[in-house]
Amino acid sequence: MVDFREQRAAVKFCFLLGKSGTETLEMLKMAYKNNAVGKTQVFEWFSHFKNGEISIDDKPCSGRPSMAQTHENVEKIRKIIKAVNQAFYLEVFQRLCNSVRRKRPDLWQSGDWFFHHDNAPAHTSLSV
Repeated sequence: MVDFREQRAAVKFCFLLGKSGTETLEMLKMAYKNNAVGKTQVFEWFSHFKNGEISIDDKPCSGRPSMAQTHENVEKIRKIIKAVNQAFYLEVFQRLCNSVRRKRPDLWQSGDWFFHHDNAPAHTSLSV
């Protein structure tokens, strides 16, 4: 694996010696061959050094957001999921009741029916 920090140090060294960006790029290509940083990187680092930024380290960035798995957050998510599931199941129940009302009006009127789950495929034909 190529150590780009080492190449940045070489770019800084050439900058301090008064070399141009093009000369520095040629020297890096001779030294590192195919693993040399590109022209854009060399000129970017030259502009950093010209602006007075002499560190060869990257600027700190925000990085990956921290995981905030707290009891409160877990409970919030559970409530959201429960509300979504509750709404979904209520909608399914209402559709099922409407189907029973349309397909079996005799059972619907008597109220003498209950749901039984037996993994059997549903009967969906309407009596005409």
